Amino acid sequence: FRHPASFASSVSRLGWPRAPFLRQFLADPRLMQDHLEPFRTLIARYSSEDTVASAAVLYGALNTVLWKFVESGQAAALHFETLCRDPIGELKQLYSDLSLPYDDEVRQAHSAACLASPKGEGEYHPHATIRNSLAMTDAWRNQLAPPDVSLVRDIWERFDIPLELLAKILQQLA
Repeated sequence: FRHPASFASSVSRLGWPRAPFLRQFLADPRLMQDHLEPFRTLIARYSSEDTVASAAVLYGALNTVLWKFVESGQAAALHFETLCRDPIGELKQLYSDLSLPYDDEVRQAHSAACLASPKGEGEYHPHATIRNSLAMTDAWRNQLAPPDVSLVRDIWERFDIPLELLAKILQQLA
């Protein structure tokens, strides 16, 4: 799980589409019935635009489904910002939790991918896999205007993801 403003900021900055996914959700009867029916009006409202608001709705819909898997014990919640603050330690623990070998070669690959020198916002290729993880946790604060942050929060609060999760993520950012 990633901070909702971080997700909205990233997909907006990269110009990735949101509306087609929202329309696809609406067109999937089983997905709507099993997970997203309470949010049909909200999803429909933003299904024709690619805005910060539609990014927040997309993220809320995706996380609603993911959160149900966490609640049922079929998945574990991982927090993007926690991972970014200590990528090597967190990845090593994740490998251990999954009973995967974590050797020096894996650690070096993770270090190369996660601990790159910080770059300016526009210097990263959108699909690059080598990033400075720590710099990514707060980038949205410089990319979204305060009204957009408020809008993302208002939309996020309409979904069934416990506010404790958001509070935990926000606390980690403080």
